[in-house]
Amino acid sequence: MSSLKACTASSSVLRSGAGARASGRRVSCIVTRAAEPKQGEASTITPPPSNEKPTVVREFTSHGARIIESDARLVGPEDQPDLFEGENMETLGKVMERFFLPGLIVLGLICGGIAARSYNDEADVFIAPPTSPDADIVIIPAGALQSTPTQAQAPSVN
Repeated sequence: MSSLKACTASSSVLRSGAGARASGRRVSCIVTRAAEPKQGEASTITPPPSNEKPTVVREFTSHGARIIESDARLVGPEDQPDLFEGENMETLGKVMERFFLPGLIVLGLICGGIAARSYNDEADVFIAPPTSPDADIVIIPAGALQSTPTQAQAPSVN
């Protein structure tokens, strides 16, 4: 019966304001009901505590879209505790503020040392430095630069 009263009340308002029909807008009746989660869908509306007023949900269509309004409190990602808040992150921020540049320099030295040490590993050929500006390029195979290992005589057992 209450939805019938709401429909008749809204139609009397529409009759008094005749501009709504003249503008070509389609108006439908808005019915309020208690919130109930749909079957098979996760609901983002939390159930109200027992001491508060019941949750009201309004469903209507506007310009072909289905609109659902509720006065329940929504739970979202902003309600979750932030990982980067607190004393631990303050300490990390101060350490990074003080030691970022020295740490970057040390990291550069370590990476440079590794690169210099492994620069000629597994090289097949080398280029000899030119003796004059008009000299030809001399390519030396890697095997020619390696010295042949000398084997020492084993001590004799007397």
